[in-house]
Amino acid sequence: MSFSMKTIVQALGAVLVAVVPPLLVGPLGFPEIINVIVIGIGAFLVWNTKNYPNWRYGKLLASVAAAVTAGLVALATKYVYGDVSTQQWSQLLLAFITAVAVWWVRNPGYVYTEAPGTGAAAAEGGPRAL
Repeated sequence: MSFSMKTIVQALGAVLVAVVPPLLVGPLGFPEIINVIVIGIGAFLVWNTKNYPNWRYGKLLASVAAAVTAGLVALATKYVYGDVSTQQWSQLLLAFITAVAVWWVRNPGYVYTEAPGTGAAAAEGGPRAL
């Protein structure tokens, strides 16, 4: 089973969401632990999302969905407890940095080209494995 670089980046982001806030701010409460689980599930989503030819945003959308879900957990926390903790703010920042990193990192063995029928992609036959 091969893992994409995007999956590794998302998994690393999940580890950072779990480790950095307790080290810098303080212990995690229940909502913060839920955020760790959500971002960890995001790693599975990124791994499970297919690389669509000529469209490289599928894995980005999976990562952003996990970050937005963590934001919804923070919103629910504000509604229930009346405040969003500093730990959650740091987790949200790390989650969105992770989503940007997932977008930025390229998967090895996949060349992104223009849409078929346009430019060099038409001459080369579209994306190809290296």
